[in-house]
Amino acid sequence: MIGSAIGALLLSAILVSGPGAVRAQDATPTPTATEAAEPAATEDTISEADTEGEFTTGNIVAVADGPLNLRDSASIDGEVVTQLATGTRLTIVSGPTAADDYDWYEVEGATGDRGWVAGEFLIDAADVSFLAGDLIQVADGPLNVRDDSDIAGEVVAQLETGDTATILSGPIANGDYDWYEVEFDADTSGWVAADFIAAASANEDEDGYSAGEVIEVIDGPLNVRAEAGTSREVITQLETGDTATVISGPDTADDLNWYEVEIDSETSGWIASDFVARVDSFDTGQEISIGDGVRVAVDGANFRSDAGLDAEIIDNFDIDALLLVQDGPVEADGYTWYQVFSYYYGEGWIAGELVTVDPDGFPGE
Repeated sequence: MIGSAIGALLLSAILVSGPGAVRAQDATPTPTATEAAEPAATEDTISEADTEGEFTTGNIVAVADGPLNLRDSASIDGEVVTQLATGTRLTIVSGPTAADDYDWYEVEGATGDRGWVAGEFLIDAADVSFLAGDLIQVADGPLNVRDDSDIAGEVVAQLETGDTATILSGPIANGDYDWYEVEFDADTSGWVAADFIAAASANEDEDGYSAGEVIEVIDGPLNVRAEAGTSREVITQLETGDTATVISGPDTADDLNWYEVEIDSETSGWIASDFVARVDSFDTGQEISIGDGVRVAVDGANFRSDAGLDAEIIDNFDIDALLLVQDGPVEADGYTWYQVFSYYYGEGWIAGELVTVDPDGFPGE
């Protein structure tokens, strides 16, 4: 009897482990996990995470075990605004506030959702390999994409080494792996084992732009969006040759690197870096003196009320506008600023990196 049972088990194993069953990573056979019904998200049905102390305003945290209720007040009686998946990145806005046996924090998500969550189910984002919204790439393919966070999940696709995807949620520990839910095109998502992925190399954005740098659109029209992502609201468009000043970034979304930019004193938004370049076609080492005539080298360069990126934008110069240098240089925000005068634009300040000296000077009255 025992011998027959063992023989049946061996035969079953041989039948299941057919040719090619382990071609893709994560396919090492493991016992199928027992599936339990997933309860609706409530603060007291989720295993508590070790927060290792209180968080403070500005801390970046992540949901340790979702779905986690985001409520409109610091109480289990607060209305549920939405539910947050494991790995969701959040910023602490305020708190903690003690109520109903929990320490509550006001948080804000990347999409702008704001509300209160129980701090027992948050962890420091630095303790998580990947967070929702992160871009990853396959480090060792082919990699199975499954319909569940389980080695027994159906394979819905395979990704090759170097393929990229965006983290939707996770990690979920199951069997020998930590699993992440990923999206790799507009219509396809699934679960992959964390052992075979790595952080993507920022879409090979080798230049990278820093706050204060001026960038120029090289392939317009370019959408300027309210947030980072191709599905976000378009607030305006920039044409080829238009310029803007980098405020922050990069953020990765939809396989693109996004930078927040200032277009004028009233307009800012997010653009994809694939379609812009650094404004560096002029001589930043040139000597500029008071009394020199200079010409604007970048169309739309900002004309400001004072030296610095925080100064009010008075106007935007046309390319080749002729200016008289009246004062400077003043170092501020990574730029060398000069006070200039124009019969058309009046008096104000411009970054010296955006002008070139005109050998013919500035004409007198």
